[in-house]
Amino acid sequence: MPVLLQKILKKIKSDSTVVELRGLSGSSKALVLSMLSPKSEQQEEKVIPLVVVCESFDVAEVLLNDIYYFLGTKGVHFFPFWDVLPYDNFSPHKGLVAQRFQTLDALLKEKVRILITTPNGLMQRFLPRKTFQKNTILLTKDFVGSPEIIQKQLLESGYNLVDVVEDQGEFSTHGIILDVFPLNREKPVRMKFSKKMELLSLKPFDVQTQRTAETELTSLEILPGNEILFNLETISFARQTLPSFRKKCTAEVLKRLKESLRKSESFPGIESLSPLFYPKLETLFDYLPTEYLLIVDEEKNVEQRAEHFYQEVFMEYEMSCQQNKLTLSPESLFLTHRELATRLNKSARVILNSKTHIDKTERVVHELKFVNNKSLRQGFEKTKATSAAGHMVQLLQNWQKSGIPVLLSAKNQTHADHFQQLLEDLGVESTVAGEQLIPKTCPWLSWLENGSVEGLTKTIPILSGKVSAGFRKLDAEGKTRFILLTEEEVFGEKTRSRRLQRTQVHQVTGSLDDLRDGDYVVHLDYGIGSYHGLHKISAGGSNNEFMLLIYAREEKVYVPVGKFHLVQKYISADGNSPKLSKLGEKSWKKTRKKVARAVEDIAVELAEIYAERKARKGFAFSADDAEMQKFELRFEFEETPDQLEVISSVKADMESEMPMDRLICGDVGFGKTEIAMRGAFKAVQQEKQVAILVPTTILAQQHFQTFSQRFEDTPFIIEVISRFRTDIEQKNILKRLHEGKIDIIIGTHRLLSTDVKFRDLGLLVVDEEQRFGVKHKEKIKRFRANVDVLTLSATPIPRTLHMSLMGLRDLSLVNTPPADRRAVRTRLLPVNDYIIQEAVSREVRRGGQIFVVHNRVETIYEYGNYLKSILPNIRIAIGHGQMREKQLEKVMLDFIEGRIDVLLSTTIIESGLDIPKANTIIIDNA
Repeated sequence: MPVLLQKILKKIKSDSTVVELRGLSGSSKALVLSMLSPKSEQQEEKVIPLVVVCESFDVAEVLLNDIYYFLGTKGVHFFPFWDVLPYDNFSPHKGLVAQRFQTLDALLKEKVRILITTPNGLMQRFLPRKTFQKNTILLTKDFVGSPEIIQKQLLESGYNLVDVVEDQGEFSTHGIILDVFPLNREKPVRMKFSKKMELLSLKPFDVQTQRTAETELTSLEILPGNEILFNLETISFARQTLPSFRKKCTAEVLKRLKESLRKSESFPGIESLSPLFYPKLETLFDYLPTEYLLIVDEEKNVEQRAEHFYQEVFMEYEMSCQQNKLTLSPESLFLTHRELATRLNKSARVILNSKTHIDKTERVVHELKFVNNKSLRQGFEKTKATSAAGHMVQLLQNWQKSGIPVLLSAKNQTHADHFQQLLEDLGVESTVAGEQLIPKTCPWLSWLENGSVEGLTKTIPILSGKVSAGFRKLDAEGKTRFILLTEEEVFGEKTRSRRLQRTQVHQVTGSLDDLRDGDYVVHLDYGIGSYHGLHKISAGGSNNEFMLLIYAREEKVYVPVGKFHLVQKYISADGNSPKLSKLGEKSWKKTRKKVARAVEDIAVELAEIYAERKARKGFAFSADDAEMQKFELRFEFEETPDQLEVISSVKADMESEMPMDRLICGDVGFGKTEIAMRGAFKAVQQEKQVAILVPTTILAQQHFQTFSQRFEDTPFIIEVISRFRTDIEQKNILKRLHEGKIDIIIGTHRLLSTDVKFRDLGLLVVDEEQRFGVKHKEKIKRFRANVDVLTLSATPIPRTLHMSLMGLRDLSLVNTPPADRRAVRTRLLPVNDYIIQEAVSREVRRGGQIFVVHNRVETIYEYGNYLKSILPNIRIAIGHGQMREKQLEKVMLDFIEGRIDVLLSTTIIESGLDIPKANTIIIDNA
């Protein structure tokens, strides 16, 4: 550890003082924390953890990931607040509860080196540590007893009994088999017992396949499954406490709660009633060890957030009281912001501050002089460099010549290899050093420890790992001592994907998971039947699950689990209900033969079409070069596996002589536009023009903004042609397009007009083709003769039907959501002014927007007046299909650009639009 940091720790321990570290930019805060943290594996003395308080979840998330980069994940924990507010009638997400409990468990076991939390995480009161420890179950291989004993323990520890275990906090029993998914494990565990009630095996299993792994566990710890536990102790206390709350709610609410206690049944939002179940709640302070070092990141921001949070809770409390719900006071659920400030101010602590010039203070202040790298790319126009990236390369060369240690960081090994190749082409010598997450092996952490720069100036090391930003360390004279640069800082800014929860990523399940009672299905052997759920049937001495299918004449067929592959969901082209098959008759066999002959005929036809396509020769684009790699490195998110696979397919199609005709299906926000932009860059780079065809003016405008931002660091010209352009502007655009002075043109069906002529069109991208009319589709087909065509759609199209629905083309599916995509929460509630006010006000307070769907044009303005009466300070606009097109476009554009808080509309809400601030939708009469 550097001498300065040693002095700081010594000063805090001896004087119990407050030390402020200023000038911490980029990821340098994480670096300093990593160096201050105890090295538990190297020291025999008791570990004193760092407790870091950040102003918000987002700030904590960035800091956590940066610490992972410098220090690794061992001993680094995050204690988040819930993703819901109290009085919300919602329970927190099970993944967050799991993360909270894992952190509490690590604290109690003294396995924490760095703990990160937020003001609301510190203010919250929750179950006492003794209750937490008492309800943690420990099983070993020598356990003797029936599965019923463990079942009772699991129920009392907050686990839910289900038929099939799929999520954390669940367990199931099937005879001598007991499955459980502990909150502290990434995979569920299967226990197998003998008839003599001995525990025979303890093995993890896969949620999707339900197959047991070969790995045997010697013991299993199961943390509590919920923040509210139903056991004799908690239920008894709740029954004693409940009568004192009679005046705080209606008799009906009280009766429902008593019934829940009688049945030991939980309900959404029960966590807000935790004082009913525990005599005394505790806070995170009660779980901390006697000795810890408090670190406050941006102290003023933390104080302001704490005060704002408590005010928000109090507002929720007052609104909840108006609804006559059982509402407990904020003081019983949280420390006040003043109480939190008192607790923090009593502690010796380190204050982290990014600023350098702040008001004078009596505290001990140290200027560490870490400077961020944001300004490095700016002002390159004044240099001889042709681009910001070129300017950065010149700086790298200058630093290297001056002997200043420089380290580069790429987000993964693939990017590091690309990074090295690009630098080599530009004359900069570098070496891929691999992952550098452990301080012992990280060359520049070693340099900080001992001051040696040996080996850091000959070639520039490229480390791999995710870090939010780099920095430059200056000395007392303002000279640069060493530099950490990320690939974003060299090639352009990126937005980091969230990586807080190290959870399992599951594949998208098949259509059988979507079946509901009464759905029509097709069995390969029996024909069309009606699905009526899963049923357990005892056969051969064991219970097994069967799918019940009902056919004509009420005949029943039970399909065992192992034969599910013979059943498919029935899909009708016209949406009409089918006629059920009759068992035992030959009509289904005749139908199968008829279909087989039809399939053969289609196959012959498709083979002829494919042969004709293959015979045609289009333009074969050349393979990727360094410029393409630079463009890909500038992508602002981390690609999903599906994206990478589809991008590879598109490139292969474009490099082939056969014209590309590929359909890409994927949900909104899954990254289809980036795939199209990669193809567009490949085309314009080789002097071909690109046309982006979209169904609406609004979508054209949004694509224009997206493409312009993405291609900002390139010489290519992008234009949009739509009604937002005057006639003179449109004529000028078309003239430049014909002359080849526009590389990428974006527009609606106006691009299909006869007066639109290209100099050399190489790629046509069609967004949401199904929304174009028949005439427009016929015009689009003309392009397919010798131009590469890429079609994007957010409408799911079954793999087996895509050829017949859309014509012959290659199909790519983008099924993997981005890493930070969060689950949607749905509430079905009676019409209530308070519910609407609460949902809208909360969304607006956090800077968001709201959709309100009222699907009756006749009464939509009346409903709009109602919304304005209960939401007087909210900006509300109305949109529906009977409005003039220009008027509707203006409303949608105002909403997209944030001039409207609430959009009240029918179901004509634009598909494919990216409105990142719209996080709430209220559906009237859903």
